[in-house]
Amino acid sequence: MTDQMDDKNPVEQGDQSEAQAGSLDNNRAEGPDAPMNEIYAESMKDKEEGKIVKGTIVRMKDHEVYVDIGYKSEGIIASEEFTSLQGVMSAKVGDEIEVYIQRKEDRQGNVVLSKSKVDQRKVWDNLGEAFEKQEILLGKIVKQVKGGYLCSVGVDAFLPASQASAKGAGEAGKPTIGQVLKVKVIKFDKNRGNVVLSHRVVDEEDRKKHRSEAIQTLKQGEVRMGTVKNLTGFGAFMDIGGIDGLLHISDIAWKRIANPADALKVGDAFEVMVLGVDQATGRVSLGRKQLEPDPWKHFADTYKDGSVVTGKVSHLTDYGVFVALDDGIEGLVHISEISWSHRVKDPATLFTVGQEIKAMVLKIDRTTKRISLGIKQLEPSPWEKATEDIAVGSRISGAVTSVTDYGAFVEIAPGVDGLIHNTDLTWSSRIRSAKEMLKIGDTVDPVVLSVDKDKHRISLGLKQLQADPWTMVPSKYNVGDIVEAKVVRLAHFGAFMELEDGIEGLLHISQIDTKRVDKVEDALKVGEVKTMKIIKIVPEDRKISLSIRQYLKDKEKEKNPEKTSDISLASMPTVEPNE
Repeated sequence: MTDQMDDKNPVEQGDQSEAQAGSLDNNRAEGPDAPMNEIYAESMKDKEEGKIVKGTIVRMKDHEVYVDIGYKSEGIIASEEFTSLQGVMSAKVGDEIEVYIQRKEDRQGNVVLSKSKVDQRKVWDNLGEAFEKQEILLGKIVKQVKGGYLCSVGVDAFLPASQASAKGAGEAGKPTIGQVLKVKVIKFDKNRGNVVLSHRVVDEEDRKKHRSEAIQTLKQGEVRMGTVKNLTGFGAFMDIGGIDGLLHISDIAWKRIANPADALKVGDAFEVMVLGVDQATGRVSLGRKQLEPDPWKHFADTYKDGSVVTGKVSHLTDYGVFVALDDGIEGLVHISEISWSHRVKDPATLFTVGQEIKAMVLKIDRTTKRISLGIKQLEPSPWEKATEDIAVGSRISGAVTSVTDYGAFVEIAPGVDGLIHNTDLTWSSRIRSAKEMLKIGDTVDPVVLSVDKDKHRISLGLKQLQADPWTMVPSKYNVGDIVEAKVVRLAHFGAFMELEDGIEGLLHISQIDTKRVDKVEDALKVGEVKTMKIIKIVPEDRKISLSIRQYLKDKEKEKNPEKTSDISLASMPTVEPNE
Protein backbone atom coordinates (compact mmCIF):
# COMPACT_ATOMS: atom_id res chain seq x y z
CA MET A 1 0.00 0.00 0.00
CA THR A 2 1.30 3.47 -0.91
CA ASP A 3 3.19 5.34 1.82
CA GLN A 4 1.67 8.77 1.58
CA MET A 5 3.47 10.91 4.10
CA ASP A 6 1.90 14.16 2.84
CA ASP A 7 0.77 15.77 -0.38
CA LYS A 8 3.93 17.90 -0.32
CA ASN A 9 7.34 16.70 -1.36
CA PRO A 10 9.69 16.61 1.69
CA VAL A 11 12.38 18.38 -0.33
CA GLU A 12 9.97 21.13 -1.36
CA GLN A 13 8.80 21.42 2.24
CA GLY A 14 12.39 21.92 3.35
CA ASP A 15 12.91 24.62 0.74
CA GLN A 16 9.77 26.41 1.87
CA SER A 17 10.92 26.24 5.50
CA GLU A 18 14.27 27.77 4.58
CA ALA A 19 12.54 30.48 2.57
CA GLN A 20 10.34 31.31 5.51
CA ALA A 21 13.36 31.35 7.80
CA GLY A 22 15.12 33.71 5.36
CA SER A 23 12.10 35.96 5.40
CA LEU A 24 12.40 36.20 9.17
CA ASP A 25 16.08 37.16 8.85
CA ASN A 26 15.24 39.90 6.42
CA ASN A 27 12.58 41.31 8.70
CA ARG A 28 14.33 41.23 12.06
CA ALA A 29 12.75 43.60 14.55
CA GLU A 30 14.85 46.43 15.86
CA GLY A 31 14.99 47.19 19.57
CA PRO A 32 15.38 45.29 22.80
CA ASP A 33 13.09 42.39 21.71
CA ALA A 34 15.12 41.70 18.55
CA PRO A 35 17.38 38.95 20.03
CA MET A 36 14.37 37.03 21.41
CA ASN A 37 12.57 37.17 18.09
CA GLU A 38 15.66 35.94 16.32
CA ILE A 39 16.00 32.97 18.68
CA TYR A 40 12.34 32.02 18.21
CA ALA A 41 12.56 32.35 14.45
CA GLU A 42 15.68 30.15 14.42
CA SER A 43 13.92 27.48 16.48
CA MET A 44 10.98 27.40 14.06
CA LYS A 45 13.14 26.46 11.08
CA ASP A 46 12.63 22.72 11.70
CA LYS A 47 9.04 22.99 12.91
CA GLU A 48 7.44 23.26 9.48
CA GLU A 49 4.71 20.91 8.23
CA GLY A 50 6.14 17.80 6.59
CA LYS A 51 9.23 17.79 8.82
CA ILE A 52 10.34 14.97 11.12
CA VAL A 53 11.45 16.29 14.50
CA LYS A 54 12.23 14.96 17.96
CA GLY A 55 9.86 15.45 20.87
CA THR A 56 9.16 14.33 24.41
CA ILE A 57 5.94 12.76 25.70
CA VAL A 58 4.72 15.09 28.45
CA ARG A 59 1.30 13.63 29.23
CA MET A 60 -1.32 11.08 28.13
CA LYS A 61 -5.06 11.74 28.29
CA ASP A 62 -8.31 10.54 26.71
CA HIS A 63 -6.71 8.29 24.06
CA GLU A 64 -4.29 11.05 23.15
CA VAL A 65 -0.58 11.45 23.69
CA TYR A 66 0.80 14.98 24.11
CA VAL A 67 4.30 15.65 22.82
CA ASP A 68 6.48 18.70 23.37
CA ILE A 69 8.46 19.50 20.24
CA GLY A 70 9.66 22.96 21.46
CA TYR A 71 6.85 24.75 19.72
CA LYS A 72 4.52 27.31 21.20
CA SER A 73 1.95 24.55 21.77
CA GLU A 74 2.13 20.85 22.42
CA GLY A 75 1.53 18.33 19.65
CA ILE A 76 -1.14 15.65 19.79
CA ILE A 77 -0.93 12.02 18.59
CA ALA A 78 -3.72 9.46 18.79
CA SER A 79 -2.77 6.83 21.38
CA GLU A 80 -3.63 3.99 18.93
CA GLU A 81 -0.45 4.83 17.07
CA PHE A 82 1.45 3.56 20.11
CA THR A 83 -0.62 0.38 20.47
CA SER A 84 0.89 -2.90 19.15
CA LEU A 85 -1.00 -5.62 17.27
CA GLN A 86 -1.38 -7.42 20.57
CA GLY A 87 -2.98 -4.29 22.13
CA VAL A 88 0.03 -3.29 24.24
CA MET A 89 0.62 0.47 24.78
CA SER A 90 4.28 1.32 24.19
CA ALA A 91 4.19 5.04 25.09
CA LYS A 92 4.96 6.51 28.51
CA VAL A 93 5.57 10.02 29.84
CA GLY A 94 9.18 11.09 29.41
CA ASP A 95 9.86 9.03 26.26
CA GLU A 96 11.76 10.87 23.53
CA ILE A 97 10.40 10.03 20.12
CA GLU A 98 10.56 11.12 16.48
CA VAL A 99 7.36 12.56 15.08
CA TYR A 100 6.07 13.89 11.78
CA ILE A 101 4.46 17.38 11.71
CA GLN A 102 1.21 17.05 9.83
CA ARG A 103 -0.29 20.47 10.73
CA LYS A 104 1.20 23.25 12.79
CA GLU A 105 -2.14 24.26 14.18
CA ASP A 106 -5.60 22.77 14.37
CA ARG A 107 -8.80 24.55 15.38
CA GLN A 108 -7.77 24.41 19.02
CA GLY A 109 -4.34 25.73 18.23
CA ASN A 110 -2.58 22.38 18.82
CA VAL A 111 0.12 20.93 16.61
CA VAL A 112 -1.07 17.73 14.87
CA LEU A 113 1.69 15.11 14.90
CA SER A 114 2.08 11.54 13.66
CA LYS A 115 4.34 8.82 14.94
CA SER A 116 3.00 6.24 12.46
CA LYS A 117 4.30 8.15 9.43
CA VAL A 118 7.77 8.10 10.87
CA ASP A 119 7.33 4.42 11.59
CA GLN A 120 6.09 3.81 8.07
CA ARG A 121 9.39 4.84 6.57
CA LYS A 122 11.11 2.37 8.85
CA VAL A 123 8.41 -0.20 8.09
CA TRP A 124 9.04 -0.06 4.34
CA ASP A 125 12.73 -0.54 4.91
CA ASN A 126 12.02 -3.42 7.26
CA LEU A 127 9.55 -4.98 4.82
CA GLY A 128 12.13 -4.88 2.04
CA GLU A 129 14.63 -6.60 4.28
CA ALA A 130 12.05 -9.17 5.41
CA PHE A 131 11.23 -9.92 1.77
CA GLU A 132 14.88 -10.44 0.87
CA LYS A 133 15.56 -12.67 3.88
CA GLN A 134 12.09 -14.32 3.87
CA GLU A 135 11.60 -13.49 7.53
CA ILE A 136 8.39 -14.21 9.41
CA LEU A 137 6.29 -11.17 10.40
CA LEU A 138 3.14 -10.65 12.47
CA GLY A 139 0.17 -9.28 10.58
CA LYS A 140 -3.24 -8.23 11.84
CA ILE A 141 -6.35 -8.79 9.70
CA VAL A 142 -7.90 -5.33 9.17
CA LYS A 143 -10.80 -6.11 6.86
CA GLN A 144 -11.98 -8.39 4.11
CA VAL A 145 -11.67 -7.16 0.53
CA LYS A 146 -12.27 -8.64 -2.90
CA GLY A 147 -10.07 -11.70 -3.33
CA GLY A 148 -8.70 -11.68 0.20
CA TYR A 149 -7.91 -9.46 3.16
CA LEU A 150 -6.11 -6.28 4.18
CA CYS A 151 -3.49 -7.25 6.71
CA SER A 152 -1.51 -4.67 8.71
CA VAL A 153 2.24 -5.22 8.97
CA GLY A 154 2.98 -1.59 9.75
CA VAL A 155 1.35 -0.78 6.43
CA ASP A 156 -1.80 -2.30 5.00
CA ALA A 157 -0.79 -5.19 2.75
CA PHE A 158 -2.83 -7.63 0.66
CA LEU A 159 -3.33 -11.19 1.90
CA PRO A 160 -4.93 -13.27 -0.90
CA ALA A 161 -7.64 -15.70 0.19
CA SER A 162 -5.60 -18.56 -1.30
CA GLN A 163 -2.70 -17.63 0.99
CA ALA A 164 -4.75 -16.92 4.10
CA SER A 165 -5.03 -20.51 5.34
CA ALA A 166 -3.42 -23.91 5.00
CA LYS A 167 -4.29 -26.03 1.99
CA GLY A 168 -7.45 -28.00 2.59
CA ALA A 169 -8.34 -26.06 5.77
CA GLY A 170 -11.75 -25.09 4.34
CA GLU A 171 -14.09 -22.64 6.06
CA ALA A 172 -12.65 -23.41 9.48
CA GLY A 173 -9.27 -22.10 8.40
CA LYS A 174 -10.45 -18.67 7.24
CA PRO A 175 -9.04 -15.76 9.29
CA THR A 176 -11.25 -13.34 11.24
CA ILE A 177 -11.09 -9.55 11.54
CA GLY A 178 -8.61 -8.58 14.23
CA GLN A 179 -6.81 -11.94 14.15
CA VAL A 180 -3.01 -11.83 14.23
CA LEU A 181 -1.25 -14.23 11.85
CA LYS A 182 2.30 -15.20 11.06
CA VAL A 183 3.04 -14.11 7.51
CA LYS A 184 5.79 -13.80 4.94
CA VAL A 185 6.17 -11.19 2.20
CA ILE A 186 5.88 -13.02 -1.14
CA LYS A 187 5.75 -9.89 -3.34
CA PHE A 188 7.25 -6.47 -2.67
CA ASP A 189 7.31 -3.29 -4.76
CA LYS A 190 8.19 -0.21 -2.71
CA ASN A 191 7.82 2.20 -5.62
CA ARG A 192 4.23 1.12 -6.21
CA GLY A 193 3.53 0.58 -2.55
CA ASN A 194 2.58 -3.02 -3.27
CA VAL A 195 3.01 -5.73 -0.63
CA VAL A 196 1.52 -9.25 -0.89
CA LEU A 197 1.59 -11.59 2.09
CA SER A 198 1.17 -15.32 2.71
CA HIS A 199 0.15 -17.10 5.89
CA ARG A 200 -0.08 -20.43 4.06
CA VAL A 201 3.66 -20.49 3.33
CA VAL A 202 4.46 -20.07 7.03
CA ASP A 203 1.88 -22.66 8.03
CA GLU A 204 3.20 -25.22 5.56
CA GLU A 205 6.78 -24.62 6.68
CA ASP A 206 5.67 -25.10 10.30
CA ARG A 207 3.84 -28.26 9.37
CA LYS A 208 6.82 -29.58 7.43
CA LYS A 209 9.17 -28.82 10.30
CA HIS A 210 6.80 -30.34 12.83
CA ARG A 211 6.30 -33.42 10.63
CA SER A 212 10.04 -33.85 10.15
CA GLU A 213 10.64 -33.63 13.89
CA ALA A 214 7.65 -35.84 14.68
CA ILE A 215 8.64 -38.53 12.18
CA GLN A 216 11.97 -38.86 13.95
CA THR A 217 10.07 -40.01 17.03
CA LEU A 218 8.01 -42.66 15.20
CA LYS A 219 8.95 -46.26 15.75
CA GLN A 220 7.84 -49.30 13.80
CA GLY A 221 5.32 -51.32 15.76
CA GLU A 222 4.09 -48.52 18.01
CA VAL A 223 0.38 -47.75 18.27
CA ARG A 224 -0.99 -44.24 17.67
CA MET A 225 -4.46 -42.71 17.64
CA GLY A 226 -5.33 -41.51 14.14
CA THR A 227 -8.11 -39.69 12.31
CA VAL A 228 -9.18 -40.38 8.73
CA LYS A 229 -8.46 -37.26 6.62
CA ASN A 230 -9.48 -38.51 3.19
CA LEU A 231 -10.24 -41.72 1.30
CA THR A 232 -8.89 -43.05 -2.00
CA GLY A 233 -9.44 -46.19 -3.98
CA PHE A 234 -6.32 -47.77 -2.51
CA GLY A 235 -6.67 -46.76 1.15
CA ALA A 236 -7.08 -43.93 3.66
CA PHE A 237 -4.78 -41.06 4.61
CA MET A 238 -4.75 -40.52 8.37
CA ASP A 239 -3.48 -37.83 10.73
CA ILE A 240 -1.59 -39.35 13.65
CA GLY A 241 -0.71 -36.27 15.65
CA GLY A 242 0.35 -33.91 12.88
CA ILE A 243 1.84 -36.67 10.75
CA ASP A 244 0.09 -38.04 7.69
CA GLY A 245 0.22 -41.78 7.16
CA LEU A 246 -1.32 -44.20 4.66
CA LEU A 247 -3.59 -46.99 5.81
CA HIS A 248 -3.55 -49.25 2.75
CA ILE A 249 -6.74 -51.08 1.81
CA SER A 250 -5.04 -54.41 2.46
CA ASP A 251 -4.22 -53.35 6.03
CA ILE A 252 -7.68 -52.12 7.05
CA ALA A 253 -9.07 -55.52 8.00
CA TRP A 254 -8.23 -59.21 7.68
CA LYS A 255 -11.30 -59.76 5.51
CA ARG A 256 -11.35 -58.62 1.92
CA ILE A 257 -12.50 -55.01 1.37
CA ALA A 258 -13.38 -53.90 -2.16
CA ASN A 259 -13.45 -50.18 -1.37
CA PRO A 260 -12.10 -48.30 1.69
CA ALA A 261 -15.34 -46.29 1.78
CA ASP A 262 -17.18 -49.52 2.63
CA ALA A 263 -15.35 -49.69 5.98
CA LEU A 264 -14.28 -46.11 6.80
CA LYS A 265 -15.46 -42.52 6.54
CA VAL A 266 -13.69 -39.18 6.89
CA GLY A 267 -13.45 -38.18 10.54
CA ASP A 268 -13.33 -41.71 11.93
CA ALA A 269 -10.83 -41.96 14.80
CA PHE A 270 -9.22 -45.21 15.92
CA GLU A 271 -5.88 -46.71 16.88
CA VAL A 272 -3.44 -47.83 14.20
CA MET A 273 -0.05 -49.50 14.22
CA VAL A 274 3.01 -47.93 12.56
CA LEU A 275 4.11 -50.54 10.02
CA GLY A 276 6.93 -48.61 8.41
CA VAL A 277 8.66 -45.22 8.37
CA ASP A 278 10.73 -43.95 5.44
CA GLN A 279 12.80 -41.11 6.88
CA ALA A 280 14.08 -40.12 3.42
CA THR A 281 10.67 -39.63 1.79
CA GLY A 282 8.64 -38.99 4.95
CA ARG A 283 6.20 -41.77 4.09
CA VAL A 284 4.48 -43.57 6.94
CA SER A 285 2.65 -46.88 6.51
CA LEU A 286 -0.13 -47.72 8.96
CA GLY A 287 -2.14 -50.82 9.76
CA ARG A 288 -5.39 -51.45 11.59
CA LYS A 289 -5.87 -55.17 11.18
CA GLN A 290 -2.50 -55.77 12.86
CA LEU A 291 -4.07 -54.76 16.19
CA GLU A 292 -6.38 -57.78 15.99
CA PRO A 293 -5.45 -61.49 16.16
CA ASP A 294 -4.57 -62.98 12.79
CA PRO A 295 -7.53 -65.22 11.91
CA TRP A 296 -5.33 -67.08 9.42
CA LYS A 297 -3.40 -68.76 12.21
CA HIS A 298 -6.59 -69.99 13.83
CA PHE A 299 -7.98 -71.22 10.51
CA ALA A 300 -4.79 -72.99 9.45
CA ASP A 301 -4.54 -74.67 12.85
CA THR A 302 -8.19 -75.74 12.81
CA TYR A 303 -8.74 -76.83 9.20
CA LYS A 304 -6.65 -79.11 7.04
CA ASP A 305 -6.73 -80.06 3.37
CA GLY A 306 -9.86 -82.14 2.81
CA SER A 307 -11.88 -80.42 5.54
CA VAL A 308 -15.45 -79.41 4.71
CA VAL A 309 -16.31 -75.78 5.53
CA THR A 310 -19.42 -73.62 5.35
CA GLY A 311 -19.39 -70.01 4.22
CA LYS A 312 -21.25 -67.31 2.36
CA VAL A 313 -20.60 -66.12 -1.19
CA SER A 314 -18.89 -62.73 -0.81
CA HIS A 315 -18.47 -61.88 -4.49
CA LEU A 316 -18.45 -63.46 -7.93
CA THR A 317 -15.94 -63.19 -10.76
CA ASP A 318 -15.70 -64.71 -14.22
CA TYR A 319 -13.05 -67.11 -12.91
CA GLY A 320 -14.73 -68.34 -9.73
CA VAL A 321 -16.58 -67.77 -6.46
CA PHE A 322 -15.12 -66.12 -3.34
CA VAL A 323 -16.48 -67.55 -0.10
CA ALA A 324 -16.27 -65.77 3.28
CA LEU A 325 -15.29 -68.27 5.99
CA ASP A 326 -14.41 -67.91 9.69
CA ASP A 327 -13.57 -64.36 10.87
CA GLY A 328 -13.99 -62.98 7.37
CA ILE A 329 -11.27 -65.12 5.78
CA GLU A 330 -12.01 -65.81 2.13
CA GLY A 331 -11.42 -68.86 -0.01
CA LEU A 332 -11.76 -69.22 -3.78
CA VAL A 333 -13.74 -71.89 -5.61
CA HIS A 334 -12.18 -71.80 -9.05
CA ILE A 335 -14.58 -72.20 -11.95
CA SER A 336 -12.98 -75.56 -12.75
CA GLU A 337 -13.77 -76.83 -9.24
CA ILE A 338 -17.51 -76.13 -9.29
CA SER A 339 -18.87 -79.16 -11.12
CA TRP A 340 -17.75 -82.54 -12.46
CA SER A 341 -20.43 -82.76 -15.12
CA HIS A 342 -21.07 -79.16 -16.24
CA ARG A 343 -18.74 -76.78 -18.00
CA VAL A 344 -19.52 -73.63 -16.00
CA LYS A 345 -18.92 -70.47 -18.01
CA ASP A 346 -20.39 -67.91 -15.61
CA PRO A 347 -20.56 -68.62 -11.84
CA ALA A 348 -23.24 -65.92 -11.53
CA THR A 349 -25.71 -68.30 -13.20
CA LEU A 350 -25.36 -70.73 -10.30
CA PHE A 351 -24.64 -68.56 -7.23
CA THR A 352 -25.71 -65.25 -5.63
CA VAL A 353 -23.87 -63.01 -3.19
CA GLY A 354 -24.83 -63.91 0.39
CA GLN A 355 -25.75 -67.49 -0.50
CA GLU A 356 -24.54 -70.06 2.04
CA ILE A 357 -22.61 -72.96 0.51
CA LYS A 358 -20.42 -75.87 1.55
CA ALA A 359 -17.02 -76.56 0.05
CA MET A 360 -13.97 -78.71 0.58
CA VAL A 361 -10.59 -77.23 1.49
CA LEU A 362 -8.24 -78.24 -1.34
CA LYS A 363 -5.15 -76.28 -0.28
CA ILE A 364 -4.12 -73.77 2.40
CA ASP A 365 -1.14 -71.63 1.43
CA ARG A 366 0.21 -70.03 4.62
CA THR A 367 2.77 -67.95 2.71
CA THR A 368 0.36 -66.17 0.38
CA LYS A 369 -2.61 -66.64 2.74
CA ARG A 370 -4.77 -68.18 0.06
CA ILE A 371 -7.34 -70.93 0.41
CA SER A 372 -8.38 -73.06 -2.55
CA LEU A 373 -11.85 -74.57 -2.25
CA GLY A 374 -13.81 -77.07 -4.28
CA ILE A 375 -17.51 -77.82 -4.53
CA LYS A 376 -17.43 -80.73 -6.95
CA GLN A 377 -15.20 -82.65 -4.53
CA LEU A 378 -18.20 -83.06 -2.21
CA GLU A 379 -19.58 -85.58 -4.76
CA PRO A 380 -17.98 -88.80 -6.06
CA SER A 381 -15.68 -88.17 -8.99
CA PRO A 382 -17.02 -89.59 -12.26
CA TRP A 383 -13.38 -90.13 -13.24
CA GLU A 384 -13.04 -92.99 -10.77
CA LYS A 385 -15.70 -95.12 -12.45
CA ALA A 386 -14.84 -93.94 -15.96
CA THR A 387 -11.18 -94.91 -15.67
CA GLU A 388 -12.15 -98.32 -14.28
CA ASP A 389 -14.37 -99.10 -17.28
CA ILE A 390 -12.12 -97.68 -20.01
CA ALA A 391 -9.24 -99.76 -21.33
CA VAL A 392 -6.40 -98.65 -23.58
CA GLY A 393 -7.05 -99.84 -27.14
CA SER A 394 -10.82 -99.98 -26.76
CA ARG A 395 -13.21 -97.94 -28.86
CA ILE A 396 -15.70 -95.54 -27.33
CA SER A 397 -18.41 -93.29 -28.68
CA GLY A 398 -18.99 -89.69 -27.67
CA ALA A 399 -19.92 -86.17 -28.77
CA VAL A 400 -17.43 -83.38 -29.40
CA THR A 401 -17.83 -80.85 -26.55
CA SER A 402 -15.19 -78.30 -27.61
CA VAL A 403 -12.66 -77.72 -30.37
CA THR A 404 -9.38 -75.94 -29.65
CA ASP A 405 -6.22 -75.04 -31.53
CA TYR A 406 -4.55 -78.21 -30.33
CA GLY A 407 -7.40 -80.74 -30.62
CA ALA A 408 -10.97 -81.73 -29.81
CA PHE A 409 -12.55 -82.82 -26.49
CA VAL A 410 -14.99 -85.70 -26.56
CA GLU A 411 -17.40 -86.50 -23.70
CA ILE A 412 -16.85 -90.10 -22.63
CA ALA A 413 -19.18 -89.95 -19.61
CA PRO A 414 -20.92 -87.11 -17.74
CA GLY A 415 -18.12 -84.88 -16.47
CA VAL A 416 -15.39 -86.92 -18.20
CA ASP A 417 -13.77 -85.76 -21.42
CA GLY A 418 -11.02 -87.25 -23.54
CA LEU A 419 -8.76 -85.34 -25.95
CA ILE A 420 -8.13 -86.12 -29.59
CA HIS A 421 -4.91 -84.26 -30.31
CA ASN A 422 -4.41 -82.76 -33.76
CA THR A 423 -1.66 -85.30 -34.46
CA ASP A 424 -4.12 -88.15 -33.83
CA LEU A 425 -6.90 -86.96 -36.15
CA THR A 426 -5.72 -88.44 -39.46
CA TRP A 427 -2.68 -89.95 -41.16
CA SER A 428 -2.96 -87.24 -43.81
CA SER A 429 -0.83 -84.14 -43.23
CA ARG A 430 -3.33 -82.02 -45.14
CA ILE A 431 -5.39 -81.63 -41.97
CA ARG A 432 -3.42 -79.79 -39.31
CA SER A 433 -6.15 -78.75 -36.86
CA ALA A 434 -9.30 -80.30 -35.40
CA LYS A 435 -11.13 -77.16 -36.51
CA GLU A 436 -10.71 -78.32 -40.12
CA MET A 437 -12.31 -81.67 -39.43
CA LEU A 438 -14.67 -81.53 -36.44
CA LYS A 439 -17.28 -79.27 -34.87
CA ILE A 440 -19.10 -79.22 -31.52
CA GLY A 441 -21.85 -81.83 -31.43
CA ASP A 442 -20.22 -84.25 -33.88
CA THR A 443 -20.37 -87.89 -32.74
CA VAL A 444 -17.09 -89.78 -33.11
CA ASP A 445 -15.84 -93.29 -32.24
CA PRO A 446 -12.17 -92.86 -31.31
CA VAL A 447 -9.69 -95.35 -29.92
CA VAL A 448 -8.44 -94.95 -26.31
CA LEU A 449 -4.71 -94.31 -26.53
CA SER A 450 -3.83 -93.68 -22.86
CA VAL A 451 -5.46 -93.14 -19.43
CA ASP A 452 -3.89 -91.09 -16.60
CA LYS A 453 -6.02 -91.66 -13.49
CA ASP A 454 -4.10 -89.24 -11.27
CA LYS A 455 -4.18 -86.32 -13.69
CA HIS A 456 -7.65 -87.15 -15.04
CA ARG A 457 -6.46 -87.28 -18.64
CA ILE A 458 -7.59 -89.58 -21.40
CA SER A 459 -5.97 -89.47 -24.85
CA LEU A 460 -8.03 -90.54 -27.87
CA GLY A 461 -7.26 -91.10 -31.54
CA LEU A 462 -9.18 -91.29 -34.81
CA LYS A 463 -6.38 -92.08 -37.23
CA GLN A 464 -5.64 -95.26 -35.27
CA LEU A 465 -8.90 -96.69 -36.62
CA GLN A 466 -7.06 -97.26 -39.93
CA ALA A 467 -3.76 -98.86 -40.72
CA ASP A 468 -0.80 -96.54 -41.11
CA PRO A 469 -0.44 -96.12 -44.91
CA TRP A 470 3.31 -95.64 -44.51
CA THR A 471 3.69 -99.30 -43.59
CA MET A 472 2.80 -100.12 -47.22
CA VAL A 473 5.23 -97.63 -48.77
CA PRO A 474 8.25 -100.02 -49.12
CA SER A 475 6.12 -102.53 -51.02
CA LYS A 476 4.23 -99.99 -53.17
CA TYR A 477 6.90 -97.42 -54.10
CA ASN A 478 10.51 -97.61 -55.27
CA VAL A 479 13.19 -95.07 -56.19
CA GLY A 480 12.86 -94.39 -59.92
CA ASP A 481 9.08 -94.90 -60.07
CA ILE A 482 7.15 -92.41 -62.17
CA VAL A 483 4.11 -91.19 -60.22
CA GLU A 484 1.34 -88.64 -60.39
CA ALA A 485 0.94 -86.42 -57.31
CA LYS A 486 -1.29 -83.49 -56.33
CA VAL A 487 0.06 -80.19 -54.96
CA VAL A 488 -1.34 -79.87 -51.40
CA ARG A 489 0.88 -77.19 -49.78
CA LEU A 490 3.45 -74.67 -50.90
CA ALA A 491 6.53 -73.56 -49.00
CA HIS A 492 9.41 -71.25 -49.87
CA PHE A 493 11.68 -74.30 -50.36
CA GLY A 494 9.27 -76.42 -52.41
CA ALA A 495 5.88 -78.12 -52.53
CA PHE A 496 4.28 -81.01 -50.61
CA MET A 497 2.75 -83.52 -53.05
CA GLU A 498 0.06 -86.08 -52.17
CA LEU A 499 0.71 -89.51 -53.71
CA GLU A 500 -2.35 -91.03 -52.00
CA ASP A 501 -4.39 -90.41 -48.85
CA GLY A 502 -1.92 -90.18 -45.98
CA ILE A 503 1.22 -90.37 -48.16
CA GLU A 504 3.03 -87.17 -49.10
CA GLY A 505 6.39 -86.40 -50.66
CA LEU A 506 8.47 -83.26 -51.06
CA LEU A 507 9.18 -81.63 -54.41
CA HIS A 508 12.15 -79.34 -53.71
CA ILE A 509 12.32 -76.00 -55.54
CA SER A 510 15.46 -77.20 -57.32
CA GLN A 511 13.52 -80.20 -58.72
CA ILE A 512 10.46 -78.37 -60.05
CA ASP A 513 11.81 -77.76 -63.56
CA THR A 514 14.90 -78.09 -65.73
CA LYS A 515 15.02 -74.30 -65.65
CA ARG A 516 15.81 -72.25 -62.56
CA VAL A 517 12.72 -71.53 -60.40
CA ASP A 518 12.99 -68.53 -58.02
CA LYS A 519 9.49 -68.68 -56.53
CA VAL A 520 7.53 -71.88 -55.98
CA GLU A 521 4.17 -70.13 -56.42
CA ASP A 522 5.19 -69.01 -59.94
CA ALA A 523 5.56 -72.63 -61.04
CA LEU A 524 2.94 -74.56 -59.06
CA LYS A 525 -0.63 -74.09 -57.80
CA VAL A 526 -2.37 -75.97 -55.00
CA GLY A 527 -4.62 -78.69 -56.45
CA GLU A 528 -2.53 -79.24 -59.62
CA VAL A 529 -1.59 -82.83 -60.51
CA LYS A 530 1.94 -83.30 -61.84
CA THR A 531 3.96 -86.23 -63.12
CA MET A 532 7.34 -86.78 -61.46
CA LYS A 533 9.94 -89.27 -60.42
CA ILE A 534 10.69 -90.71 -56.94
CA ILE A 535 14.35 -90.02 -56.24
CA LYS A 536 14.56 -90.99 -52.54
CA ILE A 537 12.52 -92.96 -49.95
CA VAL A 538 13.13 -93.08 -46.16
CA PRO A 539 10.13 -95.06 -44.76
CA GLU A 540 11.28 -94.95 -41.13
CA ASP A 541 11.31 -91.14 -41.31
CA ARG A 542 8.11 -91.02 -43.42
CA LYS A 543 9.91 -89.08 -46.17
CA ILE A 544 9.79 -89.28 -49.95
CA SER A 545 11.74 -86.96 -52.28
CA LEU A 546 10.29 -86.21 -55.73
CA SER A 547 11.63 -84.58 -58.92
CA ILE A 548 9.90 -83.20 -62.02
CA ARG A 549 13.29 -82.10 -63.32
CA GLN A 550 14.67 -85.66 -63.34
CA TYR A 551 11.49 -86.94 -64.94
CA LEU A 552 11.87 -84.37 -67.76
CA LYS A 553 15.58 -85.11 -68.18
CA ASP A 554 14.85 -88.83 -68.45
CA LYS A 555 12.21 -88.20 -71.12
CA GLU A 556 14.65 -86.03 -73.07
CA LYS A 557 17.27 -88.76 -72.82
CA GLU A 558 14.82 -91.32 -74.20
CA LYS A 559 14.25 -89.07 -77.24
CA ASN A 560 17.98 -88.41 -77.67
CA PRO A 561 19.86 -91.46 -76.33
CA GLU A 562 23.18 -90.14 -77.62
CA LYS A 563 22.92 -87.10 -75.33
CA THR A 564 24.40 -87.74 -71.88
CA SER A 565 22.39 -86.59 -68.94
CA ASP A 566 24.04 -83.90 -66.82
CA ILE A 567 22.12 -85.04 -63.80
CA SER A 568 23.65 -87.35 -61.23
CA LEU A 569 21.15 -88.80 -58.79
CA ALA A 570 23.81 -89.10 -56.14
CA SER A 571 24.63 -85.37 -56.34
CA MET A 572 21.04 -84.17 -56.66
CA PRO A 573 20.00 -81.86 -53.74
CA THR A 574 17.09 -83.11 -51.68
CA VAL A 575 15.24 -81.44 -48.81
CA GLU A 576 13.42 -83.46 -46.21
CA PRO A 577 9.62 -82.97 -45.88
CA ASN A 578 9.90 -81.49 -42.40
CA GLU A 579 11.69 -78.42 -43.74
